[in-house]
Amino acid sequence: MEGISSEAASLAGHLRLHKLIVFYDDNETTIDGKTDLSFSEDVGAVFAAKGWNVLRIQCKDAFESSVYEEVVEKAKSQTEKPTIVIMKTTIGCGAGPGLEDTCKAHGGKFSNIEEIRKKWFSPEGLRSSGDNVDSQVACEVQAEIDALQAADGVPNTSVLPPFHVPGLVLSKFRDYGTKGDEMADEWEEMLKQYYAAFEGQDAELVNDLRDRMQGKYLSDKWDQAVRQYLTSERGNTSALMRSLYNSDKAENGKNTGEGKLKRKAGRVYVSDVLKCFVELNPSVIGGSADVASSCGAHFPDIQGHFLPPSYSAKLPGASYQGRYIHFGVREHAALAILNGISSYGCLVPYSSLFTIFYQYGLPAVRMASISKFPVLYIGTHDSIDLGEDGPTHQPVEVLPQLRAMPNLLVIRPADVDEVVGAFEIFAAQYTAPRQIDQYLDPKPLVRRPVFIMTSRGELGLPYKGNTKLTGQEGVKRGAYVLHECFDDQQKTDHNTLPDIVLIGSGQDVGLIMKTKELLLEWSKNFNEQLNSATKTAFAGFPATLLSTVPANLKVRIVSMPCWELFDEQEQDYQASVLLSNYNDILRIFVEKASTKNTGHDKYAHFSVLMPSYGLSGKAADVERKLEFTPEFIAAKVWSQWLDRGRRVRQGGDEADTGYSTWVSRLGSRAGAH
Repeated sequence: MEGISSEAASLAGHLRLHKLIVFYDDNETTIDGKTDLSFSEDVGAVFAAKGWNVLRIQCKDAFESSVYEEVVEKAKSQTEKPTIVIMKTTIGCGAGPGLEDTCKAHGGKFSNIEEIRKKWFSPEGLRSSGDNVDSQVACEVQAEIDALQAADGVPNTSVLPPFHVPGLVLSKFRDYGTKGDEMADEWEEMLKQYYAAFEGQDAELVNDLRDRMQGKYLSDKWDQAVRQYLTSERGNTSALMRSLYNSDKAENGKNTGEGKLKRKAGRVYVSDVLKCFVELNPSVIGGSADVASSCGAHFPDIQGHFLPPSYSAKLPGASYQGRYIHFGVREHAALAILNGISSYGCLVPYSSLFTIFYQYGLPAVRMASISKFPVLYIGTHDSIDLGEDGPTHQPVEVLPQLRAMPNLLVIRPADVDEVVGAFEIFAAQYTAPRQIDQYLDPKPLVRRPVFIMTSRGELGLPYKGNTKLTGQEGVKRGAYVLHECFDDQQKTDHNTLPDIVLIGSGQDVGLIMKTKELLLEWSKNFNEQLNSATKTAFAGFPATLLSTVPANLKVRIVSMPCWELFDEQEQDYQASVLLSNYNDILRIFVEKASTKNTGHDKYAHFSVLMPSYGLSGKAADVERKLEFTPEFIAAKVWSQWLDRGRRVRQGGDEADTGYSTWVSRLGSRAGAH
């Protein structure tokens, strides 16, 4: 009944995955009662319509292993379709009246467990059924009891003890273990022979296989290539900075410089790096649920198409060697399939979707987080800047939803440096051989899924940072100081502390940098006016009696692309970035991709967040309407700074004495709206 089953079955039939065999246990029972309360489909007909081979086990409650061996061989004999084996069973079979064939057997407690044991785990109970097979089993059970009493001195009993594994079963499983060891040895020997036979013909292919078998899935070439890409993009950014400078210096509104350049959209930066990642790592496979053209997630000349070979006549590159899966509009199945690929090994799975569409597959993302599957998720179109797509496509609440998942790294980069750093964080999980203890439970957090969230529109900063730490390295710490409150050219004491720390992620880092520019301008103008007014009002007074004019406002900019990584840093580093040890420094978080009351108070005194869903309209109009422009943000920050003595929370304050969350109206107290 589950929707994901239909999605996955539809895709499997379309792809003709003939090696897939599914057993359908049709016991006609759910927790709330019989399936006919809510389900009346002909399952066989539905799967046949999806292109499946449908087989049925005719006898109900078949116990003989030969029945299943026969149907599996029959499924394997055809090479065109996946197979579903429909078998009729009785839920709670053998549990007795009141439990057998009822919904109580689905998840209820078996109150008659001792009676069941006496019936099926004692010679007397087995013979009472009158069945010939049960009588034969009774002889085996009696032999087990006799052997236990002879060997271990078990008290006289007529019923096998709990958790007892019969000798015949134990012997059979151990035989399979021995055969498995032999098969593993044969496999290792075959690999050695393969390496020796083909190393001279295709050393690159052999080395790739050898690395993957040892847990190293990525090549060293990709790391070099992506660094070259970053160097090139940094050059483009420098040209853009010069262009903007010349534009500011133009006379009569005419640009006298190189002409205004446009930064790339966030989704384009991610697509560029993903292309490099896919091209230089044959282990990478993935796809998109019907939005690859918008996300930049498919590179046909590199990946081809994962489709049946019969498609190659009309679609060049279509084969089962393809590394791009056309998932269609099946988000949940797509993300669940990536979990299967990751659990199998030797492949690196990725997906790229509009951020909002990940909500359709969140159970699969959650399962990857629980299982510590290192899957790469790319979410584009991350906030309210989606133009006419409207609020249905503006994922203001998805960011906190993802941040709430344990073991998931959520990274929202602010520029191309942080994009590259985010990919490097993900890639680092695949560059070193696995240690055997990483398979034990609980598994250490050495591998986990990574979600890179980025924008539809331009991504970048209005001016360069003035600290030594680049975004490429800073993103690996979760948060870092991007722009300090001093400037080397002003020869200011570098130990100067800021008055305000503005924190943001993604596109909002550029927003708060422009906000800082306004705040500094306002502060300078305000102090000049105050100084002038003071001199005028107190003309003739001795200068020594006049109050000192306040210093200009000092603002630090912090980029915080990943909460999880920042929380994992040493406490001293965290304090050095946010200056959380100083109660008189105002910390404000600005993020238009989040809704109110989502944990930002862990890092800041106040936050400017989305109070609602987005709107339909042009990006600039939507931002203006929802008050996410530098002017609006600066006004809110300025207001809070002037009133900071009352509003910055101190130790011992009651929970309701100050604002904990900002929305678009400063006059509203948290919760009042």
